[in-house]
Amino acid sequence: MILDNTKKLQKKQTKIYKPMKRRAIKIPILALVASVGLLVGGVSCSGGPDFVTVDTVEMLSPSTSLLVGEELQLSRIVEPPNADQGVLWLTSNKTVAPINSRGRVVGKAPGVAVITCASQEDPRIKDVLTLQVLAANE
Repeated sequence: MILDNTKKLQKKQTKIYKPMKRRAIKIPILALVASVGLLVGGVSCSGGPDFVTVDTVEMLSPSTSLLVGEELQLSRIVEPPNADQGVLWLTSNKTVAPINSRGRVVGKAPGVAVITCASQEDPRIKDVLTLQVLAANE
């Protein structure tokens, strides 16, 4: 009797572990994304560091004019401090006042140039400075 019950139990176990037929499971993409913990759009993942956007970019300059041949070092403040601090330095007139990637401007020729400091994250967030380059004898 015990032996018969053991054989029946073994048969039941083999039935439980038989491979199932493969079926396609249709899950809406939104539900799949939500179950993984991703934010739609791929901006942030759950469990990662908080994503902080840039609010403001402020350019600091010791002067709004310089002489031909002089250099001027500009600096910037990006708020909030824990946002991406990368900025783009641009000039409206490279022949008058070219600028490098670190904010150093050189007076090359008399004239006016508009210097722009823009957030790398969002270039619409920016500050501008109108810089006048004067001839050395003025």
